[in-house]
Amino acid sequence: MSSLQTVALRDAAKVGVAGFVCTALVAAGLAGIHEFVPGTTGKLARYGILALLSGLPALIYGIRQGSKAQPTVGFMWLLAGASCAGVATYLFGVSFYIAYPADFLMWSETDFVNDILKFRAGYPIFSAEANNESYTYTPGSQLVTYLLASLTGQSTSLPAMRTIQLVYTLAAVVIAMHTTKRLITLGTGPNDNTSPLQFNISKAAEITLFGLLFLFATNSLTNPFIFNLHNDALAQLVSIAAFALLVEYAHSRDRKILIAMLFVPAVGFLVKQNLALWGGYYCVYLLLLDRPRSLKRVILYGGIAFAMLCAAIGVCYLAWGDDFAYWTFYVLSKHKSVPARSVQHLIDVRAYLVLGFAGAVMLMRPRNFDRMFGLWFVWLIIMLLAIYTGGINFMRHHMGPASLIAGIWFMAGLLHAWPASEVENAERFQLEAWVRGAIAASAALLLAGSGLGILRTPKPPLHADAYRYLAAIDAEFAGMDPGDVLLDLGSYVYLDSNTVMKDRASPIGERGSTDTGDLSGVIERFDRQAYSKLLLRNYGSDNFWYDHPSWPKASGIQSLLDARYEVVGRIPAVAEPQSLWSRTAPYGFGEISVLVPRTGLAPTPSKESATD
Repeated sequence: MSSLQTVALRDAAKVGVAGFVCTALVAAGLAGIHEFVPGTTGKLARYGILALLSGLPALIYGIRQGSKAQPTVGFMWLLAGASCAGVATYLFGVSFYIAYPADFLMWSETDFVNDILKFRAGYPIFSAEANNESYTYTPGSQLVTYLLASLTGQSTSLPAMRTIQLVYTLAAVVIAMHTTKRLITLGTGPNDNTSPLQFNISKAAEITLFGLLFLFATNSLTNPFIFNLHNDALAQLVSIAAFALLVEYAHSRDRKILIAMLFVPAVGFLVKQNLALWGGYYCVYLLLLDRPRSLKRVILYGGIAFAMLCAAIGVCYLAWGDDFAYWTFYVLSKHKSVPARSVQHLIDVRAYLVLGFAGAVMLMRPRNFDRMFGLWFVWLIIMLLAIYTGGINFMRHHMGPASLIAGIWFMAGLLHAWPASEVENAERFQLEAWVRGAIAASAALLLAGSGLGILRTPKPPLHADAYRYLAAIDAEFAGMDPGDVLLDLGSYVYLDSNTVMKDRASPIGERGSTDTGDLSGVIERFDRQAYSKLLLRNYGSDNFWYDHPSWPKASGIQSLLDARYEVVGRIPAVAEPQSLWSRTAPYGFGEISVLVPRTGLAPTPSKESATD
């Protein structure tokens, strides 16, 4: 990367960090109002602050410029204010989740923290399937998060770990901002005077770019778990960095950029297995879309990148053996994509497809078509493949990075096509200019807000009752060895003692749903009453995580527990959240049944019959 591009990236970082800090301060103000000004007055105050933030930049610009105010500049400031208000609203909402000191806001948090716990305890990250305590993702994100948390002195703090996920997201947004401007220059070229927005775009456009890209990166449709303890945030950062490298290569065809691209598949694999596909995306670009084409480059890149990927896999295999291969390859390979579900996801994310197509239409011209189409086609492959693999389950988070890249294309096209801020005859064309500016701003707001999952209300999504729920769980562990009490979901209670618990709900559910797991271990331990107490959600219901009715074959755990344990108490579910402002309502807050071993029971005569 040239010194000019380094400076440009640094400038994007300054805008991104400043924008994040300012919107975080507004979010803190909203939280303060929520805490100290209850009721309708507090709600009106929060909405009032956001309305003021949305309109104030444009108002200040209009007052300062007076009759010289240019409509397109004014409307760009309006977009800047509105997008930053959206970021502040998001940060206000997720702050309630980030601060929650338990790791059951989603299914992966328990496994994520458990990997960190294992690393701290010197226990293998991947162990025998009968233990039911391993995660199906590679451990790169978990270990990097733990390292960063340790550097801040917060190695076991869940709020600190979740904050780090937001830092990953901010870094992805900064790179996306820089990449957007690189696409603009790639699309316009040195001799194009059709747009006033070249590489050095206006301050209002910079702020708008930050705000909208941050909202795309955190949208509730395809990126709902970006603040959770999950691999998604770092995976998105790696994906955006990978796309940025491809854009830089399209600019210069510099071999140094190609060398950096060699590391992406291997590094990506260590964060999340599907990121290894970037090696394939790069090969497609080099073979079919790079101009002038160099078959030598394709062969060298493909061979070296593949060798580096194999080396990364080999290191993991040497560390954890067949258990690594089982959890990260075999288990995931048993999940089948359902075409009907993929079609539904295609319909669900249609707005992001529109963004990607709209950006290409606004940016591509005949003279730059070859270079621009190759980059756009790579995005389309990524999006369509994510939609297909998303057919494995009902969630859309696999499409998160592709959605942000669609946002990059849209913002590049929008800034390139934005009406010029000056007209030859201001008096004659002032009304026309304001109308054009209003149409452009309205179109941007409609495209950015329609079905993209970025519009939220400034209401707390997590009910205060969640802390009563947490205290009740902690009370069940009081005076007991943590290793004697099995909590189905949640590793926070075991973190301080470095207790690695077997028989967690996620690994059992992961394999029970595909009929691939050896559940003899959990059945044997439940049968001999290895645990002094069990804390199980949805026990006795048709949503019991250890014996779900949708599984191809019943595990027999429900009937075994009925025979070997008895329910002695219940922890009521958390009250409904005050506002479902996003599509990320946590599911780990259901009713918990407290079970203890029945007394006076003889061991089950035949263990083999229980595992058939």
